[in-house]
Amino acid sequence: MKKLISILIIALIGTMAAYSQDLEINQDNAGESIKDYAKHRLFVYGSSGYSNNIYHRVNKSLVFDHYSYDLAFELKYAFFFAREWGVSLGAGFSRFNAKGTLNIEGMYPKYYDPGFDPSGNHYYDLHYKTNGLVEKQLIHALEVPLQFHFEHHIGKNGIFASLGARGYFPLTTQSKFSKGTMNISGYEAFTDTWYIDPPHFGECEISSLPTNVKMSPYSVDGIADLGGIFRISRKCDLYIGAYGSYGFMDILPKSADRKNFIIPEQNNNFAVKSLLATNFLSEYNNYIKNEKLTWKKADEKWNKWQVGIKIGLHLKLSGKKEKEKSKIIDSPPVIVIRDTVRVVNIYNMSPIVQTDDSNFTPEEKENIDKLTDLLSSGRILFNLDSDIPKIDNQNFITAASEVLKIEPSLRLIIEGYTCELGNEAHNRELAARRANAIRNLFIAQGIDSERIQTAGYTVNDPESKINIADEDLRSHRVVIFRIVKGSY
Repeated sequence: MKKLISILIIALIGTMAAYSQDLEINQDNAGESIKDYAKHRLFVYGSSGYSNNIYHRVNKSLVFDHYSYDLAFELKYAFFFAREWGVSLGAGFSRFNAKGTLNIEGMYPKYYDPGFDPSGNHYYDLHYKTNGLVEKQLIHALEVPLQFHFEHHIGKNGIFASLGARGYFPLTTQSKFSKGTMNISGYEAFTDTWYIDPPHFGECEISSLPTNVKMSPYSVDGIADLGGIFRISRKCDLYIGAYGSYGFMDILPKSADRKNFIIPEQNNNFAVKSLLATNFLSEYNNYIKNEKLTWKKADEKWNKWQVGIKIGLHLKLSGKKEKEKSKIIDSPPVIVIRDTVRVVNIYNMSPIVQTDDSNFTPEEKENIDKLTDLLSSGRILFNLDSDIPKIDNQNFITAASEVLKIEPSLRLIIEGYTCELGNEAHNRELAARRANAIRNLFIAQGIDSERIQTAGYTVNDPESKINIADEDLRSHRVVIFRIVKGSY
């Protein structure tokens, strides 16, 4: 088992290191690089939840269940093969805790007690009855979860769902009695005699008698969880959610040799066994049958389930390529159309072209330089399905408006764009609203509304394919300025 754990941990770390360099980088409204869609991630979880156990199977008058819960820690590597879909493999450690009070009675037949009769000629039936005897169960196990994930962002936050299976490998299993007493008596049928006199019989204390319990060597659970993700930083999200699991095999502890609750031991003593290591459930069903009780019979085999709360961190793995890829995304293009929008010849303005172009006066060339620099200094993006602009440089619109005021021959066309998400009709209307939102900012600065026109394009338009080369969805939720000289 130790070798298996070591191999899993080494494989997990090696896979993380091999893929940690491959990232898809976007930019947020402040121009800061973020990993909105990092393909390779590390999930760290802690969870606690309610679970079933043997105490649930029987009538509460015999066994009272105090608690039954699980604590677990998981470390998983996840690969997202699409923006919202991924798969993960990991390893975890779980601790199962349960506590119950036993008020049961029974008999061990034909018990030979050397301390009672050294000659070995007499046997008696050993009768027992517990008085508030408290039993605790403790199970440690290794978990190996394999899950598929769905992640959908709504702004900086979002929802996260998982579905998959988990291998469950028990490490140690133990039960012990923490407090309570037991009454012991013996009945000899040959002489029809009851033995109740202490110290050999009567009430005795039972404490700190651990009982190791064997478990199935492996099992498989179905697991699912659903929750919310909340951005802490560009590299880390907080996850808070609920989880559930159900074992498809009989995975509670089972003793290889299921014995009575009391069994003979050496040195003239007897041993008290855990309920998990005994034939208690079959005896319980026989008791119901013999006494003709209306209690529900207990299944001697059952599946373990859990429900609870999971909290963790989603870490987006970064590497050296982050800075290199962030350079690919430049400011949106500022395009100048010569003389009028009806002229087909469109080119990026540069000082050389402006100097050689006889259509511009020296003053116009100077102001076009200023306006081009100002409009290139700001980046305007939009959240998904939103027409509220996110402007990283709030001053550039004010400064650009001042240039337009002193150079009345220049005008603007503001083009709004959308990404591929959503239907065509909705996106076209959304693109127009985005352009008009920026137009209103210039009008608020005192620019005549006649000097600013708008247009809206979707990813299906040629303008989108020409003007936005980046395939990243966020870069398509943008506006582009065109500087125009002349009348419309």
